Amino acid sequence: MQCLVIYGPPAVGKQTVAGLLARTSNAPIIDNAGIIDLIQPLIGHNNPEFAAVVYSLQLQIINDAMRFGAHDLIVTFTFSASARADVAFLQTLLEAGQRHSVKVQLVHLTAKKRALLERVALPGRKAAHKLDDPKILEAMLQQYDMESPYPYQTSTTINTTHLLPQEVADQIRRATDFK
Repeated sequence: MQCLVIYGPPAVGKQTVAGLLARTSNAPIIDNAGIIDLIQPLIGHNNPEFAAVVYSLQLQIINDAMRFGAHDLIVTFTFSASARADVAFLQTLLEAGQRHSVKVQLVHLTAKKRALLERVALPGRKAAHKLDDPKILEAMLQQYDMESPYPYQTSTTINTTHLLPQEVADQIRRATDFK
């Protein structure tokens, strides 16, 4: 069993690329946006414990999926190298992989700021309950380091600025053991 973790800033293409990889591998996707959608109506996004609850639930699901080992996994995750909770989340996920003998491969997607700001405003994002406001993304990019990869393990880094999602998925397949 293996776990592919696709991480990076909003609008970089994580979920789109994960969907392409899932279709050819039959691996389920554990998407942090889906977990956020589940938790937000229950405790509210402004609750100071919101992020901790989301991370806890996501890690529990990933840990159990690794423990039972029925399928390869694809995990998508919005990441900031300057957010301690994000770094701790990936560290805990990697430790779960070691505990359950699951190969965890990290893929860091990046894009130029202009491309991210254009993509975040695309109409399909609102319907999918994703961040769709360029001003909010601009503030996030200024406040957090969303360009740097996870610092404690090598990641495959792919700049998606000028690539189609299928090209990104193909590069991931070539760069990792995930087929």
